[in-house]
Amino acid sequence: MSDPTVTQKDTTFTKIFVGGLPYHTTDKSLREHFESYGDIEEAVVITDRQTGKSRGYATHMFYTCD
Repeated sequence: MSDPTVTQKDTTFTKIFVGGLPYHTTDKSLREHFESYGDIEEAVVITDRQTGKSRGYATHMFYTCD
């Protein structure tokens, strides 16, 4: 059971899925690409746990939905 005192941020309008990425995409290059659209809280390219290589998709979260 989760701790009831810990609140989770509602990411309904700030977190997006980005698919179809080239396999050479990095967290840094993803962040750089989206910087012009707003302040970035998180940009994570999903990687294979065994090989460390990109799986071709990412999650990206802005601080606000403005």
